[in-house]
Amino acid sequence: MTQFVLNKVLTVANNLRFNDDNGNLVTQMYAINPIEGQPDTPSTGYISLIGSRLSSMINDYNSVLAILDSYNTRISTLETDVQDILTSGATAIPQVNGGCLNGNTNDDVDVVTGLLVASECSYITALGSTSALASAVTALDTSALNVLPSYSIPGGVMQALSGWISSPATSADLMNNLALAYLDMRVGVTQALSQSAITCSSININISSAYNSSTHIITLYFPGSSIPANFTDNGSNLLVEDSAGNQFTMNFDVITAVVNDGFLAIDITASTLLQTSNYTVTFNYDVISTTPSLGCANTKIVSVTNNTVVCPNVSTWSTTTTVSYTFVPPVTTNVTYTVDLLDASGTPVIGATPQTYTDPATPVTGTFTNLTTATSYNVRVSVDVSGVQTICSLNGIITQ
Repeated sequence: MTQFVLNKVLTVANNLRFNDDNGNLVTQMYAINPIEGQPDTPSTGYISLIGSRLSSMINDYNSVLAILDSYNTRISTLETDVQDILTSGATAIPQVNGGCLNGNTNDDVDVVTGLLVASECSYITALGSTSALASAVTALDTSALNVLPSYSIPGGVMQALSGWISSPATSADLMNNLALAYLDMRVGVTQALSQSAITCSSININISSAYNSSTHIITLYFPGSSIPANFTDNGSNLLVEDSAGNQFTMNFDVITAVVNDGFLAIDITASTLLQTSNYTVTFNYDVISTTPSLGCANTKIVSVTNNTVVCPNVSTWSTTTTVSYTFVPPVTTNVTYTVDLLDASGTPVIGATPQTYTDPATPVTGTFTNLTTATSYNVRVSVDVSGVQTICSLNGIITQ
């Protein structure tokens, strides 16, 4: 049997290690105090250290047992009391009057609380957040509005209105000022209407028209027309339509056209309108007035006659084997002229290729060659304007 050596150095367990008086961590100790004649203490002998720690743990254990005994008694008493209350049926959730939330009746406090939350959310949805309401109050610049003229106080300003709040701080202040401003504005509108006899029937517009085929401009004239000075243009426009349904739109200022200039020029050069068609102009005028407060709009339909002649006057001359021609094109845009050479019976001459001219801006001149001497021919011009074809009359000539 191994004999235990009391002065043997032992490794101190992790949970029993401590710092000595010099602050050094003690990780090894003799079983007992190695100095003969010196008393053994928890800091000099491992056995004494273990005993000291074990004694302290026993004390803590006994304290815990005492506390647990106390808790056990109190919990048992509480359980008994709760069971007695439940058995007696005396438990109840407190009730409060819900007022407008539930028809002014008493209800459980948790139910009324739920109604309050739902009501608050509804108010936020309808009115916005408190920060949004605060921003709305500051959005009304009273520093400028305070000194603006008041319609209901002759010579007065807005801040002189009874009840006006010069520096609104709440939504109620804002609504107060808006209501007062609205009432003041109504007074101003009533005064303006009573002082003016101007109505929409005061506008008189008569329209006549003309079309210039060489410039492709429709001109509308307004003889005897008048628009009171109270009015300004509010987005007048017109629509030009040809017989094929092609359309051209244009915005214009009706005050400038009718009152200032007396006419309106409509350039349809770049449009897709047929150059040989009559036109219908839908004239839409829109004007407004602040004194009195009026908005007037109406439509007038104007027919425009187009007297454009598409067939040119053709001049011809010949030699023994050639036929030449020339003409000034009456239409010069969106047009193709085709010149054919026919024999006396009206049949196209073999070898005489038709000659075409698209959008010619200058007089057209051409020649057919390799013809028979002393023979009758016909020069024929066909005109295609935006897809509409016109075959012109024959121009007879005899080679020399």
